[in-house]
Amino acid sequence: MSWRATQFPLAGGLDVLGDAQPGFLLAGENFRALPEGGYRRLDGAELYDGRTVSAAAIPGAGPVRGLAVYKGELYGWRNDAGNTRLRMYKATASGWSEVGSATTITAGGEIQAVSYAFSGAAGAVRLYFINGVDNKAYQWDGATLTAITWLAGGSAAALACHQNRLWLAAAGSVQGSGLGNPTSATGGVEFGMGDAVQTLQPWRDDALLVGCANRVNMLTGASTASMAQKTITTATGAQRFIEVGGEMLALWQGGVNGIQAVQTFGDADSVSLLTRIRPRWRGFWRAIGKLNDSLGVLQDGDRTGWLLTHQAGGAPQWMRFFLPWTVSALASDDAALYFGASDGAVYRMRAGLTSFAGAPIAAYIRTVFSGLGDAQTKKRLFRFGLLMDCDAPVPLRFTVENEDVAQNPDAGMFAGHGDAGLYGTGAWGGFHWGISPAADEYACVSGVGRQFSALLFSESASLSAFTLRQAMYQFNPWSGRR
Repeated sequence: MSWRATQFPLAGGLDVLGDAQPGFLLAGENFRALPEGGYRRLDGAELYDGRTVSAAAIPGAGPVRGLAVYKGELYGWRNDAGNTRLRMYKATASGWSEVGSATTITAGGEIQAVSYAFSGAAGAVRLYFINGVDNKAYQWDGATLTAITWLAGGSAAALACHQNRLWLAAAGSVQGSGLGNPTSATGGVEFGMGDAVQTLQPWRDDALLVGCANRVNMLTGASTASMAQKTITTATGAQRFIEVGGEMLALWQGGVNGIQAVQTFGDADSVSLLTRIRPRWRGFWRAIGKLNDSLGVLQDGDRTGWLLTHQAGGAPQWMRFFLPWTVSALASDDAALYFGASDGAVYRMRAGLTSFAGAPIAAYIRTVFSGLGDAQTKKRLFRFGLLMDCDAPVPLRFTVENEDVAQNPDAGMFAGHGDAGLYGTGAWGGFHWGISPAADEYACVSGVGRQFSALLFSESASLSAFTLRQAMYQFNPWSGRR
């Protein structure tokens, strides 16, 4: 009987329900989905100063409370050694240098920061931040730290800069500064939300999104004087907003939703972006950031989180990450993603790095089960292959599993017969897979089943990032189900 071949693109991200088309994943870690298709292993990370091992922790005690990039320079916040106050530091070539020490910031909290220019003068951009504890905001101009004290009603829970005003929220109130004057409430405005405000986010040219505990409101108007308040939905609140791939998303305890879709349809559950990963949803966020315009980083555990690849109008692609340090803060710029850790260290992830600060990057994917065109017919596999992009040969370990694994984890696994001694790991096949710039490589396998899933694993501290594009199978039909 002649052999047959089938291939399919590796794309779509995680689908833990397992009912998606071939190319989606049942599981995976430390790969990210690309907008155009394919799964790319994450780039590595290093300490912020470019060293593998360094004494470059922010001085003080406890976790990093916040990170921000202002005018191309990195800033961090951490409690002092006695946990008596929060101190602000600037990253320099010789370590962390404290700034703004004349202004006292209460210890604890979590920094929210934004850069904005309230005038058109050169160099007028300032950094504004809150810590969620003080009933004030702070302004940093690169030399002087100034407390902004006009907020009434409690601790500052959220901030935004919009339509030439600084906006702060306390309890259920959203308050705007004077026009063009962030340090004064003279000529300011205030709106009551009827619910505890958790986050603020400018949207489009004339809208300010207000995420509350149990609703999402919006302030709209061509100018602040004509602003009107509108409720987008009472079916959900919002803990954070993040724009990914040109679409503004609301993050809340029950899920992730596109604001435009919620505004159009009203029902948050019917337009949730979590359908394929709902069983693994933890229901809270620790920190959020962006690796680029189409990739959001949403931390949901000490060392774990989601990588969301999304384009407006398209389907979300979700992947998981795991880092070797406990993350407490995130920030990003055009070149890197910064992580603040529980021990005060700060790391940056950027292209070209091959390890996690010297530790190997462990990454894997497991594809959904595929019937290779006919889920009822048994097949004998004899070759499995990959199409991939890489800069150098890529050592991968792999297995191909059949549907019996669902009933018996020890059954239905058969390894490839490439250079099997490369890793010497029993059930794993291992071989160097890939030649720059693109590789179309096969390895021999042997096994019988109706549906198959491939498990691919890489662990290295010296391997550059690579992209898995397509999976390919060669097989003979065996028999139909009786």
